Amino acid sequence: MYLSKGEEKTFQYQDSLPSLPIPDLEHTLAKYLESVQPFLTKEEYAKTELIVKDFGQGIGRKLQIKLLEKSKHKRNWVEKWWEDLAYLSLRTPHSPFLNFTGPAPYSDSKWPPLEGSQIERASLIVWFSLRYWETLRKEKLRVDRGSSKTVWCMHQYKRMFSGCKTPGVHVDKLNDYFKTEREGPTPTHLLVLCKGRLFTMDVLDAQGQLKTAPEIRAALQIIRDTCDRQMRGPGIGSLTAGNRESWFKLREHLIQLDEKNARYLELIQTAIMGLSLDESSPDSMSGICQNGLLGDSSCRWFDKSLTFIIYKNGTVACNCDHSAFDGMMMVTILHYLSLLFSLYDLWKGPSTVRNFPPPVEMDFKIDSKITSGILEAQKLFKNAEESLDIEARYFSHYGKKYIRGFKLHPDAFVQVALQLAYYRLYNKFAPTYETATTRKFFHGRTETVRSCTNETVAFCKAMTNPEATSQKKYQLLMQAMKKHIDNMGDCMEAKGCDRHLFGLSVIAMEEGIAPHEIYTDKAFTKSGGGGNYILSTSFVGYTPVFGGVAPMCKDGYGCFYSIQPEQMSVFVSSWKADEETSSAELHESLSQSLLEIKHLLDTTAPPKL
Repeated sequence: MYLSKGEEKTFQYQDSLPSLPIPDLEHTLAKYLESVQPFLTKEEYAKTELIVKDFGQGIGRKLQIKLLEKSKHKRNWVEKWWEDLAYLSLRTPHSPFLNFTGPAPYSDSKWPPLEGSQIERASLIVWFSLRYWETLRKEKLRVDRGSSKTVWCMHQYKRMFSGCKTPGVHVDKLNDYFKTEREGPTPTHLLVLCKGRLFTMDVLDAQGQLKTAPEIRAALQIIRDTCDRQMRGPGIGSLTAGNRESWFKLREHLIQLDEKNARYLELIQTAIMGLSLDESSPDSMSGICQNGLLGDSSCRWFDKSLTFIIYKNGTVACNCDHSAFDGMMMVTILHYLSLLFSLYDLWKGPSTVRNFPPPVEMDFKIDSKITSGILEAQKLFKNAEESLDIEARYFSHYGKKYIRGFKLHPDAFVQVALQLAYYRLYNKFAPTYETATTRKFFHGRTETVRSCTNETVAFCKAMTNPEATSQKKYQLLMQAMKKHIDNMGDCMEAKGCDRHLFGLSVIAMEEGIAPHEIYTDKAFTKSGGGGNYILSTSFVGYTPVFGGVAPMCKDGYGCFYSIQPEQMSVFVSSWKADEETSSAELHESLSQSLLEIKHLLDTTAPPKL
């Protein structure tokens, strides 16, 4: 299902994709005003209306003209700004505050925890991933399309392999080294991390063909045996877990210490992907995700676009740089691997192992300054590790099949249930971010669906009102879901309000214009603007693949889910420092809300045709 048909090439439509449009200012401001209503009193809303009117009739118009002028020279006017300001300017540790993780969907079925399976399973993960890499190299990966068969941008797929960030003082840099066969040679080595040591190993033979899984296994076993015989390495990878400015300075110092350090850094940056042979053995989905996003920093290189983590007991997670690509790219490769594992959970090819040069350890030259930097980064990372709580498990009562049976949209269904879950816990409404893709446009990434609407507010209040009739609750449920679907449709057409308001604010900043009151008004923050969404959510599709990130806010949640035919996989994250949040409690409240809405449908919905 992931291979292209006929002569179609993965990237052949890139030049013909439409440019990202800029919405009408009046549309954006109307959409913004509607989105803030659930969080304001009548008096506050009246004040906000005046502020928005002043912006729209004054400086907003001038900024819109400047933005329109910029868009004439950029096929995607927000791309650089968004990457720099939303991702690459973050100075705190990028994992867990930016990177995302997820468990391999076969960790609890095909590959349950099994001590002694790490190297065998790692070799298969690598080999199947390289099959995907090879498909991408040959441009045989099927072009993604929307529901109306509209071609989507495939640019982010190029960033999955041989990608790596490098730190800067104020802004990091994304580096992409992957090339298709049509574009030329591409790196063909892996980065392997084990017990604080770093190795590189090539994955092609002299004829340019993939080495077999047994040959990859033999190389990984050499690494494993070497690390088990010797003391732990210095943990250079931990430097990527610290403050970004500190990492920039220490990286510069590493390069100055010895020219081989510069060569090693280049090998790390250009490697197809990272592979971590981890010492821990998590035996639950929550533990796999917790260690996937955090875990042993000396066994990670958090700047790599893609790293697979193979735990000691053979369970699997990934850690990915969100600045390089969005989560759905990772869903695709993990589902691809899952389909292969459904056919080949054991190697069925030739067992002969040819003689190849062994993996090479990258023995960095370090000094006391680097050692101190490693310890400081590990300390900072440890604090983050101990503060994040992840609950990842299944809701097994029903899934897509049941919801579709009522001709309802599964994602809208879950989003409304999530609003009810939060409202039941806190008796208030949460500004909510849901990801909408804008990949129908050139280099499109995301827009924000503001999921907490007047319609969901009305539904949640009715569900907690003993005097509301079932028929009224059902009617409000339908209205809330329709509103969400309409908002999602607008956002996928780049007609949300968040990216547009963001762009106008950046234009003002570049022009030296003071922020307008629309950005300092309490309505902006209370509705989620400026990264203040209490619920940060994303629907990651209809496959068993799921995962997530940390919450945006200290008193917020991350909630990410996939919807399969008979169950849902749900990832919830929260910060332990906030006494009012609990990942387990939100998970349970969501389960109860889903069951409550099911009861409403079973007893009230019109008979199915």
